[in-house]
Order: sequence, then C-alpha cells, then structure tokens
Amino acid sequence: MRNRTRGLLLVASLMLAGPVLAASSGGIVEQPPVQQGQGVGPDGNVGPVGPASSPSVVVPYIGPAGITVYPVKLSGNTAKPGPNSKVKVNYRGWLQDGTEFDSSYARGNPAVFNLNQTIPCWQQGLQSVPVGSKVKLVCPPDTAYGNNQVGQIPPGSTLTFEVDLLEIMD
Repeated sequence: MRNRTRGLLLVASLMLAGPVLAASSGGIVEQPPVQQGQGVGPDGNVGPVGPASSPSVVVPYIGPAGITVYPVKLSGNTAKPGPNSKVKVNYRGWLQDGTEFDSSYARGNPAVFNLNQTIPCWQQGLQSVPVGSKVKLVCPPDTAYGNNQVGQIPPGSTLTFEVDLLEIMD
C-alpha cells in the first residue's frame, strides 16, 4: 500500500509540473499561470480565491469572436495600446500541430506594427494587455486569416501566438 501511494504521488506531481516544465523549456504555457491577487471563484464572481494567504489562478480573458488571452507574465504598468497604436513586440506563432511559422525571437529583432494593420485577434487581444506583459493569444480562424492560405499557414487555421508587449511607440 505504501509503495502504491508513493507511485500515485509521483504521478500527480509530474502531472502538476508538466506545464511548468514546458514553460521553462521555452514552450508556450498551456494553462494560465498561478499568481497572487484576484481570480474567478467557483461561483463565477471575481475576488480572492481560497484563503487570503493562498495564490489565486489568473483566468484567461475570452474576447470577441472567441479570442482567448492567457496571461503568461503581467506587468504592473497601466498603459495599454489603443486601436491605432504602433507597438513594439517580440512574438512567436504556432499552428495547431505545433509548427512554428514565425518568430521575432528567432530573427533576434523585435517587430514594430501598427495595431490596426494586424489580424483582428491581435487588434482585439493586445488592447487588453499592459506594456511589459507577455500573453498567449489563441486566434480562431475568423480572427486570423480565415479561409486564406498565407505562407505556410493553411486556410481555416486556428493560430497561437506568444506575444511580449515591449512598448507603445506613439
């Protein structure tokens, strides 16, 4: 019985460490991180979750058209881009099968975009992000490139981006 309990504890601890291990190896975080502060409780209300001394889970923001914004690292900054802002970002983008199709990290140079000239997912998602934060955006096809083939991105693709909002340039 004692060995069986140890085995179950080991399996449970490995399962819990999985997302942390993936994040530390440079991968995207598949689940929202645990942070101090506010969260959404089981009743759906926003507020402290659990005892005051325990951390709460930062839940993803679900935006228009099914865009999901997962906080990876939140800054204390209050500045957020507007719809016509020029932003400086580091980012990488993946297809659903895990194929990376673009990365400013790989090029070693942050990218600068006018937000109103990006895909709708970025336009909507990044307006909810404070400067200095890193988020994961999950973009349904209608908020990405729809039924168009763009480079190695097939038509109808759901895209995932990890975006580090470095600066608002205007």
